[in-house]
Amino acid sequence: MHTSQMTESTVNLELVEALKKHGPNVLVVLALLLLGVRGWIWWQETRTERIGQAWVEWGQTDSYGSMAGFVNQYEEVGSVSDMASLSAASLRLYEVYLDVSPTWVPPVPDPDDPLPPEDEVAPPMTPEERSEALDDIEVQYRMVLDRTQDDPGKELLTAKAMFGLATVAEMRQDNDGATAIYNQIQETLSDNYPDLKTLCQTRIDSLERGGQWTPLPTAAELAAATAPPVPEPADDPAEDPEEVTEPVETGQDAEAGTQDPETPEGTGDETGADDPGDGGNDDGTGGGG
Repeated sequence: MHTSQMTESTVNLELVEALKKHGPNVLVVLALLLLGVRGWIWWQETRTERIGQAWVEWGQTDSYGSMAGFVNQYEEVGSVSDMASLSAASLRLYEVYLDVSPTWVPPVPDPDDPLPPEDEVAPPMTPEERSEALDDIEVQYRMVLDRTQDDPGKELLTAKAMFGLATVAEMRQDNDGATAIYNQIQETLSDNYPDLKTLCQTRIDSLERGGQWTPLPTAAELAAATAPPVPEPADDPAEDPEEVTEPVETGQDAEAGTQDPETPEGTGDETGADDPGDGGNDDGTGGGG
């Protein structure tokens, strides 16, 4: 009994000594663990909030300049920056396809005349502006390709970037370069996207037949193509006897035309002798005898 009490007392003393010696360190470690967990939770909440904010702002961005700024602002936010880069490149590509100079400022529309005058039609891109725009588009697509080509979960984003590079090559009239990219897409894509592989083969066949990118018509070409035909001048009826028609008689003309031209006015059947209400002959004698 005495021995057991001594052993228990010894254990208690050793525990107290251990707590005195290592207790502060243990508390510091526990505090650090607690702070780490709390920090990790805060980081996850902040990251989720930033991703949500990025998606909202991406949906509200509709121009190339603002989209390019959005990409730089949210470059680290998952796939949002990749999709924004694809959107920015598509917007820029559409500007090149429309062939409108980026320096042109649209005039303020006149509510009374919605059609702008001919001198205010958007000028086309210069060769330098078009080349610079295609270079910017290629940079955007290659950025997405470099970030996604080694990630199996971003296969579709990789394919979209490669399709964009092929389109740029076509707009540069580089059919061989575009064909090589389409072949690379077919080799890169898995069997999960058979339609995209078929699309690649369709473009390859078209390029082999000499198909090239066709720009949109200019404003002058479009106006000439859609102008209404000019009506031919009508022939003069006096020069064509067959076109001459009789004048239509009015009511008074028709009534006047029934009178015999050889009968003097006021004679014949129109005299009062035939009128039963007349008093008699011109000499004043009665008609009844």
